[in-house]
Amino acid sequence: MKRLEFQTAHRAEGGLLYMQHVEGVAYGDHVLITDSQGNRRNGQVIKTSNDMVLVQILESTDDLSLNNTWVRFLDQPYELSLHPILWGVYSAVSDSPEMVVRQLFLMSFSILMAHP
Repeated sequence: MKRLEFQTAHRAEGGLLYMQHVEGVAYGDHVLITDSQGNRRNGQVIKTSNDMVLVQILESTDDLSLNNTWVRFLDQPYELSLHPILWGVYSAVSDSPEMVVRQLFLMSFSILMAHP
């Protein structure tokens, strides 16, 4: 597995980080962003081209400075763990993909509402 690390962040806007002169990364790659204070944020490559890579930062971008910010491309997809309760929802309604999506949405919404 190759890991690439760059300090070429061109622009940060909202939850997006624009990188220039980056080669060898792919759509969906997991990205680890380390700022000048040592704070780490996760991200994911959402667009690549010959001259620009666009990273969606999946955490807060407050106080993110482009100076001394390192961006590491981990050459693996970004993965999220599912809570065990969601696995139960999937197995209970696995006969219909639409039902799985609906149940996952309802369960996620219920969990969020229960823990504001």
